[in-house]
Amino acid sequence: MTEATNQRDFYGFCLKVDQIELYTAFIERYLQDLQNQNDSFDKVIMDQTQEAIKTIDSPELNRSTESVEEPSLERSAARNFISSLSASLPRMPFSPRTSMRKIRFRGSYDGVQAPIAEMSPPSSPLLHASFSKSPRSPGFFANQASHCWIVPLSPALRDFIRGGIPPNYRRQFWLGFTGCHEIISACPGIFDNIISDHEHLVTEHTSQIDKDVERTFSGAIGSFSRDSLRKVLVAYSWKNPNVGYCQGMNFIAAALLVFMTEEESFWMLSHIVEQILPNYFNKSLSGSRVDARILSHYLKKRIPKLFKHFQKINLELSVFCTHWFLCLYVTALPVETAFRIWDWTFYHAPYGAKVIFETALSILKLHEKKLLATQDDTEAALLLNEETSKFFDYNELLSVEIKPLEGNKVNTLRDKFKKEIDQEIRARDATIRNQEISNLTHLEISELETLHEQFLKHPTVNDFGIDLETFKKVILVSFPEWNSEQGARDEFLSRLFRSWDINQDHLLDFKELMLGLAVLCKGTIDEKLELCFKTFDVSNSGHVTRSDIQDVLGMIYKIYETEDSEKEVEIMIDIIFQNRNPDAKFQASEFSEIIFTQPMLQKCFQLENPKEMR
Repeated sequence: MTEATNQRDFYGFCLKVDQIELYTAFIERYLQDLQNQNDSFDKVIMDQTQEAIKTIDSPELNRSTESVEEPSLERSAARNFISSLSASLPRMPFSPRTSMRKIRFRGSYDGVQAPIAEMSPPSSPLLHASFSKSPRSPGFFANQASHCWIVPLSPALRDFIRGGIPPNYRRQFWLGFTGCHEIISACPGIFDNIISDHEHLVTEHTSQIDKDVERTFSGAIGSFSRDSLRKVLVAYSWKNPNVGYCQGMNFIAAALLVFMTEEESFWMLSHIVEQILPNYFNKSLSGSRVDARILSHYLKKRIPKLFKHFQKINLELSVFCTHWFLCLYVTALPVETAFRIWDWTFYHAPYGAKVIFETALSILKLHEKKLLATQDDTEAALLLNEETSKFFDYNELLSVEIKPLEGNKVNTLRDKFKKEIDQEIRARDATIRNQEISNLTHLEISELETLHEQFLKHPTVNDFGIDLETFKKVILVSFPEWNSEQGARDEFLSRLFRSWDINQDHLLDFKELMLGLAVLCKGTIDEKLELCFKTFDVSNSGHVTRSDIQDVLGMIYKIYETEDSEKEVEIMIDIIFQNRNPDAKFQASEFSEIIFTQPMLQKCFQLENPKEMR
């Protein structure tokens, strides 16, 4: 692995030794292009805003706003914004002629540049409110409460975004494209409240976050605050407990903090995790497997030769694409290249996921010739890793002719492959579970497969386990003789249920149910004696008392409908305690001796004929 140096890129991230020469050549062109790009961006936005003013002043809009109080104030505000825009539009905080050395290698210069987040353009109501959650429409729609003027999304601006948004503009455009600015406006204070409410709480997620924060882009200077990174990740772990925190999210959040505040980064992280990379960070991590299958689907159609070659050398796409997708390329490509991919991804929200596949296909197409010459999967994977780490020139990706994907189609494929993979995961888990149960019991795999099919026919709670009422129905199928006096039966089955509920969650999953049934139906004498003891010792105290024995014996005698059961129970209790202290507490070994003096207990727990299997 190539070691990092003390030299850093434009954003303050460490450069590797083999990147220095390429980066030096790249940054000379990039900084000059960036200044020109800023000027062009300013002009395009000015032109679009001028068009918006014309729309505001149009007779059609005047007629549509006649019922609105003081519409002229809105037009005046817009005109005033235009008159001040040219003076207030952002400029790069350096001159490419006089400050090239200062910016080129931030780590080798004594002064550290201000974070990009501090270089945001002026917050104008017209520009900021002109974004909508659905930028795929012909124009951006202003807030309905502000008389709804339209700022058209011109082909010129779209082309600029395709080539990359200037760093100074990224914050507002990213927030606008994804709709996060609307969420922040609608939910003020949510982020701060989460932080303050959970400030001193420690969880498994916060412990892992503390470890990962220092390892995130280690050596970076001036790029982001590690304290801010921790706050964003901790806040998200509380906002979405189903995900919590998973490695990979730290790099995404750190990259967002280069341009944004903590609160903005928090909501953007939410958008990425929940919209662009769904199921990537849950327990099953199924999202990465789904997307690897989608990439394989498109690779077969778009670059068939390479697809066949990968099959020939047994290269699994997940070997490299999981690394690409998990952090949205920010750890796989140079960060500016990754940020330009983010520009295009967020622009296509809520169908931004299609861009990660278009990018992957472009990278593979660009290196197709070299990849076709590889002899095995290791060589191909190393080639891709080496080439992507030096991919400073984003324009190379733009030069690749790849037909754009359809966002709806990508989402449909995600749904399709997720169902397939979920089914595969369930089948794998079932195989592992059945083998484990079989090893612990006397049940065969084939028996467990049949029993699981029957188990699934019963209603479960959150697809996890059966409750007490369902358990009663299930157990009475195997032991119909217990279906008698309802009060005693229900109390006895409730005790049995609690003794089988290993994790004490008031539900029995398939494993817990099988472990219990296996003992009753096919268990050894020792296993059945242990089950009997646990049924009496419902409080898990490790012993049973006179009261425990009397209660359970009373239930069992009533279940088997013996005549004058109460009197018979009293006689049995007297026999048990004839030569014992009435306050005696029996442990498991002592209790086993008592069981063999009680025919009804032996009958109930299948001890009369232990070789008989149900």
